[in-house]
Amino acid sequence: MLPIIDAIPISALDADLAQLPASARILTHKDYEVWLAPAANIPSILQEIGRLREISFRAAGEGTGQAIDLDGFDTYYQHLFIWHKQRHAVIGAYRLGFSDDIMPEHGLTGFYTYQLFDYTPAFIEQLQPCIELGRSFVRVEDQRSFVPLLLLWRGISTTAYLNPTYRRLFGPVSISADIPPLFRQLLAETLLKLHGEPELAAQISARNPLPDSHFSPDMLAGLANATALESVLQANMPDVRMPVLLRQYLNLNGRLLSFSLDPNFNNTLDGLVLVDLDRVEPNTLSRYMGTQEAHEFLYRTGTHHVDVDTSKPRAA
Repeated sequence: MLPIIDAIPISALDADLAQLPASARILTHKDYEVWLAPAANIPSILQEIGRLREISFRAAGEGTGQAIDLDGFDTYYQHLFIWHKQRHAVIGAYRLGFSDDIMPEHGLTGFYTYQLFDYTPAFIEQLQPCIELGRSFVRVEDQRSFVPLLLLWRGISTTAYLNPTYRRLFGPVSISADIPPLFRQLLAETLLKLHGEPELAAQISARNPLPDSHFSPDMLAGLANATALESVLQANMPDVRMPVLLRQYLNLNGRLLSFSLDPNFNNTLDGLVLVDLDRVEPNTLSRYMGTQEAHEFLYRTGTHHVDVDTSKPRAA
């Protein structure tokens, strides 16, 4: 692997931030701010995001092996990032691709996930308008805290609240090559069984699929939920945990549509996950979006039968 580039000077990061409009700051929490901006407006911050991506991905047994993790998609995707005011540092980020911007300009090949999965224009049309999520990370030294991941999802939820036509999110979720192939295949097959959506999955094929199944239907039938699957993993590999982000998507009622190996990302196994925000449990959505905001969002998307527990305070 190539040596990772040096940290971008704080003065350059501050200069990028100073020229962003106030509307680009979509959330604040104590010393944290969440911003959403296009690549052209944050040249230095984007370089730092790419540097920190590669560091965090390598630490998880993934990564591109390049000096910085940036690609052509970054130039026209939006970037949601957490800024720590006191440390003058990027803490984490997500990459957001808005389908109604991407399709007219770039077509299907404009989506990052199209490199991993072959899907039809009809697949995107069924989701339109939607947001492709990807390249999420939290800075290695901040991963012990749940606050950054929570803030990233609050940022995504706030983006959807401000733009309620974007109620569907999709993108890759990674399972590291550090997990032995047999257990990765068990994860993939069980998740497709428990959290799949066959009608949509029929329109998708993996460009680098897993081998044929090693598991009998009876064995898979014994894994009735994700908790049972995680128990099997822990019994056989005590140091292995289901990826945090994958667990997060499942908490949001995410559905797994396909799995594909990524030879350009240290042979990581990527699952294509879909989240319909209007199918998320109202109290869960309230945790990220806010109670009143969740009510309004679900009303505007046509989900009128909401019953949010207003006794629970808004997280973070």
